[in-house]
Amino acid sequence: MSTDLLTGVRAEQVQARTIDGAASWIRAHRVDIAMVVVLAVALGVVHAVGMNSFPARFDDEGAYMSQAWAVLTRFDLSHYTYWYDHPPLGWLVLAAYTGLTGGLGRAPYAVAAGREAMLLFHLASVALLYVLARRIGLRRPFAVLAVLIFGLSPLGIFFHRMVLLDNIGMPFLLAGFVLVLSPKRRLGAHVAAAALLAAAMLIREIFVLLVPFAIWLYFRNADGENRRYSLALSGVTFFGLLAMYPVFALLRGELFPGSGRVSLFGAIAWQLSGRQSSGSIFDPASPAGEVMGGWLTLDPWILILGLLCATALLFLRRLRWVGLVVLLYAVMLLRPGYLPVMYVLPALPFLALSIGGVFDAAWSRATAGASEERGDGSGWAIRGLVVCGIAALVLTMGPWYDAGIRRAMAADADQPFVAAQAWLEDNLEADDWLLVDAALWLDVVESGHPADQTIWFYKLDSDPGVDVPGGWEAIDYIVASEVVRNSLYDLPQMELALESSEVVATFGEGDGRVEIRRIVGS
Repeated sequence: MSTDLLTGVRAEQVQARTIDGAASWIRAHRVDIAMVVVLAVALGVVHAVGMNSFPARFDDEGAYMSQAWAVLTRFDLSHYTYWYDHPPLGWLVLAAYTGLTGGLGRAPYAVAAGREAMLLFHLASVALLYVLARRIGLRRPFAVLAVLIFGLSPLGIFFHRMVLLDNIGMPFLLAGFVLVLSPKRRLGAHVAAAALLAAAMLIREIFVLLVPFAIWLYFRNADGENRRYSLALSGVTFFGLLAMYPVFALLRGELFPGSGRVSLFGAIAWQLSGRQSSGSIFDPASPAGEVMGGWLTLDPWILILGLLCATALLFLRRLRWVGLVVLLYAVMLLRPGYLPVMYVLPALPFLALSIGGVFDAAWSRATAGASEERGDGSGWAIRGLVVCGIAALVLTMGPWYDAGIRRAMAADADQPFVAAQAWLEDNLEADDWLLVDAALWLDVVESGHPADQTIWFYKLDSDPGVDVPGGWEAIDYIVASEVVRNSLYDLPQMELALESSEVVATFGEGDGRVEIRRIVGS
């Protein structure tokens, strides 16, 4: 037999084994695959319907979309001076999506193109959360319960739709945990988990809080004979990928602070201690109290019940780590410093797992009782209590979730931005200078207005590279959204500009209104 013929036969045999293996895997997991498909379709519909209208576009969303646009059009990491506020992998991924799909040319506005991508990341997170729930031992009904709470929570819907780095990093994080818990304990799975966890941190640095739990699970799950080798290779992969970020800063001469330049360590110091404190979550009048109040208004159930269930999981060795994740995030809320409004996002899947985990643990206790004490009915009684508990959960949370979902699918909270964008397109002259919320920056630029005359309001004071001849007095218009009106801390030029302006058009009402203001002089 010739070498070429032998090679062809072997290739056909490998292909046949691969197909047979895949078919066997699908047969063995057909129920779970069906569950994932049904959950993804149902939760995908809830997420997608109305996602461009609710919630209203947010300043951070516009910033990330503008940075992705800068990658695509300027081959730069930012449309302004990149100053290491976040690692850039998140908007590099976003740039890849919008570039490959032509999202910016198709979507009704720039942030909407990013929200298309968030839908895909959310579907991936839904599937991975189900797999993670199964790998930590939850039975199918309770895994489904956890995923439904995660996907139907009005708090989750509000944030999962937004173009936020947390949403981009979430599937990387969950995939890392899934692979750490690989039942076959293969070296490749653990190395891939390390790479995914590093990618999650290079998208959103706050995920560092979860890395110790992944290491804990690794030691619980890794094969004893190969643990050292696997840990060494996974550690090299993890830290090697993370090191690319400081090496990048070092090569640019921006690792350490210096006169007249941005730096990685300078940005880290600012993030940790340089931002204005949000106060206490127990003070309703403080920014932190307002953030907490907003979360509780959207969905108190996943927060309060999830925290209670997480505390209960501390007494269950199998799921203790899930409870500790939630409690760590809760304790971090008590620290002094700045509290971002999206801080709760990484905790949501673990809050949902805590609720599902408590019901699963109760069912396990009922099953054990039924097998050990046959005839006394104690196991069946506990099962009945579990079923009643789930029914009570549905009856109490159901109406709240139904109202929140209906609002999310029908509300048009973005209308003030749509109207303001239309006003600018009709009234802005080519030589006008404009201060604008980042949520609108890219739309104004894409409509043809010069990028150097369309200034993200925050950068007027914070970026030395922004050059406005004549300073703030040369500005013609301000687009004052809620973010602009409430973010004047340490922005003296912006504050003077706002004080020296008058309203020429208002769209919407209350805190969500968007004002067009003309500078009238000092």
